[in-house]
Amino acid sequence: MKWQIYYSDGSTFNELDGLAEQAPSVGVQVIAQADKDLNFTAISGDDYYVWDDKGGGFRWWGADHIGFILYMIQPGWKKVLFGEMIDGEKFTEIHRHASEDLQVGRKTGFAPWERKPDE
Repeated sequence: MKWQIYYSDGSTFNELDGLAEQAPSVGVQVIAQADKDLNFTAISGDDYYVWDDKGGGFRWWGADHIGFILYMIQPGWKKVLFGEMIDGEKFTEIHRHASEDLQVGRKTGFAPWERKPDE
């Protein structure tokens, strides 16, 4: 699996469910994505998530408000997902589920920006 989105209501969406443009846009909590060095990385805590190829291949990127505006003024097709504030315990449970999801695969390490499970 290349990516999976985890939502506030406990649902998920990944490339096996449909294309990036078909992903539900509201209530995003965590996005797990394939990573050549770590098996997958997780992004979370952003206001917006954008589908872009700025890193040499299409993937989801977290963005703040200015990042969202800069993304939107670039030419071409766009897909934006919106984060949502939820209770801290609920967020921790969704994040734990994303970290342990066998469908995504086990992590082999953590990127510098990622929150480790025991933090």
